[in-house]
Amino acid sequence: MAFHAAVEWALIPDENAEERGQRASVDDRTAVYAFASSDASGGFALAALNRSDPGRVCLDSLEEALKATEGLSEFGDRLAGYLLMEGPREDFLHFKHGEVNELVAANESVAPWLRKWIEGRHYHRIAWQARGGGYSKSVSGDGWALFRRNMVKATRVLEESWEDKPDHPGVAAELIALGLNLKGGDAKGAMRKWLGEMTEVQVDYGEGYSNVLWGLRPRWYGSHSEMIDFGRDCLESGRFDSNVPWWYLQAHRDVASEWDLPSAYFPEFRRHRELKKLFEGFENESARESWRRHDRTQAVATYFMAGKFDETKEWLDKLGGEPLDTSVLASWGTDLEPEWIVGKTEAFTGPFGKELDGAQNDEIRFRSDDALETYEKVLSEADESMPGSAREFLEHRREIVRIESEFDEGNAIEPFAPGGDGVGWKLFNVEGIDDGIVLSGEDGRLCLAYCESRVGPSFRMEGKIAIDDPDDDARIWIAFGYPQRNTERWGAVSFVWEGGNTAVLLTNAMNVPEEMNELGFGDSAEFKLQVGADGITLEVDGEIVWDNVPIPRKFVKERYARIGFCAILGSEKTRARFSNLSLER
Repeated sequence: MAFHAAVEWALIPDENAEERGQRASVDDRTAVYAFASSDASGGFALAALNRSDPGRVCLDSLEEALKATEGLSEFGDRLAGYLLMEGPREDFLHFKHGEVNELVAANESVAPWLRKWIEGRHYHRIAWQARGGGYSKSVSGDGWALFRRNMVKATRVLEESWEDKPDHPGVAAELIALGLNLKGGDAKGAMRKWLGEMTEVQVDYGEGYSNVLWGLRPRWYGSHSEMIDFGRDCLESGRFDSNVPWWYLQAHRDVASEWDLPSAYFPEFRRHRELKKLFEGFENESARESWRRHDRTQAVATYFMAGKFDETKEWLDKLGGEPLDTSVLASWGTDLEPEWIVGKTEAFTGPFGKELDGAQNDEIRFRSDDALETYEKVLSEADESMPGSAREFLEHRREIVRIESEFDEGNAIEPFAPGGDGVGWKLFNVEGIDDGIVLSGEDGRLCLAYCESRVGPSFRMEGKIAIDDPDDDARIWIAFGYPQRNTERWGAVSFVWEGGNTAVLLTNAMNVPEEMNELGFGDSAEFKLQVGADGITLEVDGEIVWDNVPIPRKFVKERYARIGFCAILGSEKTRARFSNLSLER
C-alpha cells in the first residue's frame, strides 16, 4: 500500500508540502489493502516527509513495497497486476514507465509474466512517444520507424508474458492495442485473436473492448458502421450477468465523440429496439441487483440524450426516488445534470409536451423567434401544478433563445452576462454578476462560464477586464467556438500576467500562440474584440493591438459556435473579472 499512497501523495498540489507528507503517512497507516501491514509503511512515511520530488518518492516507495512483499508474490495474479499496473498507478506508469521497468526488472521475486508486462508497457509507451498523438500525416519518417520498432518489441515481450498463462486479462488487452502496428486485415485479425484470449480469463475486462473500438475507428482500420456492428455483437452475447452488453452503448458514444457536437448524435438515433433490449436485459438480470442504480441511470441518460422523454420518465420512475448516479452522468459530459434531466423531462411529459416538442424543433432549425414565442406562451399559461424544476428549465431555454433572437436581429446584448442566477449559462468555479463574471483562482483549477446561446463565428464584443493580486502565469481568456468541449475546436484571446509583465495571445485552444503582443495595461483594461471568418481585430485601452489578423487554426465556422470566459489563476487570492460586457453581430 506504500506505493498506492505514494501515488496519491504525488498528486496533491505542491503548495502544502508538510500537509502532503502527513496525509500520505496517515493514509499509509489506515489503508485497507495488503501493503498496509508491510514494512514498507515506515519507509514511505519518512520519504514523504523528507523529499520534495514526488516522482522519486513514488519510486522509492515501490522499491520498498516490492522488497517487503517479495515482488508482490504474496498475492495472486489479479491483485498483483492491479497494485502495480492499474488504478492510480496507470497515470504514474504513463510518465515513469522507464524507471518502473528498471525497478521491477531488478527484483527477481516479481513473477516473470508481470516483469514482462511492465517491460512491454515500457516499449509500448516509447513507441507512442516517438509517434506522437496526431494524425498519421503529422508523423515524421523517423517517428514512424521508432513507433513500429518499439511496437514489435512490445508485442514480442507481451506474447512471452501471455505464454506464462497469467490469471489476469490485462496482458491480452494490451496486445489488442498493439495490433495497431499491423496493416488493415492483419490488425483486425490480431484484435479478434487477443480479444478471444482475454475473454477466456475475464469476459468483460473493459480495456480490451475499449481497445477494439479504438482500432475500429476510421482513423485506424475500421469505420463507424464497424464500430456499431462490434457493439451489436456485444449486445447479442446476452451476457447481462456481466458488463459486455454495455459496449453496444459505448460503441455509439464513441462514434458520437467524433462529431463536432456529440450531443447532436443521439437525437438522430433510430435503433430504439436495441436500446430497449439492452436496458431491459440488465433490468431483468438478477445478478445485477447491486448495480440497479447504475443501470437505470444509464437508461435515463441515454433516453434523455435521444430526446425520448416518455422513456426517460419511465426509468426515472424505476429509480423510485433514488438519486441518479452522478458518476454515470459525469461520463456523458457537462450537459447532464440531475436537475435539468428531471426538469426537462417533467416539462416535456406534461400537458405542454406537444408545444415544447415544436419549440425544440424550432431551436434545432435556428428558428429562435418561434421557440421564444412558445416558451413565453407556456410559461404564462402554466399554473402552479407545473413542477418547479420544469419551470426552471423553461426559463433557462427562454433566455438562451432570447439572446439568439436578439443577436440574429442585430441588436446589442447588454449586458452579456449570466447575472446572479446563471440562467442561460453554464458556470464552473465562476460567479455570475449583473454585468459580467467573477473568476476565482484555487490550485490552478479551470474557471469556465459559457453562454449556451449559439452566436456563430462572427461577433463584436466590448468590455472590461480586471484582476486582483495576479500571481505569475495568471491567465484569463475569451473563448469562441466550442469552449464547453475538451477538444481543440475553440479559439482564445488570452490576457496573461507573468513576472510583472502583461501580454495578449491569440491561440487555438491552449496551444502555441499564433499572435503574441506585450502590453502595459497593469491590472485592468478596456477591450473591443471583433471576430469573424475573415480575421480578428482587438483594441485594448483605445489602441489597436491586432488589425484583422488571420483566424487561428481549427476556427469554428459553424452556426453552433458559442462564447465562453475562462481563467486559470493559481492562487486563491487572485480574482479576475469581466464586466461591462456587450455583444452584437
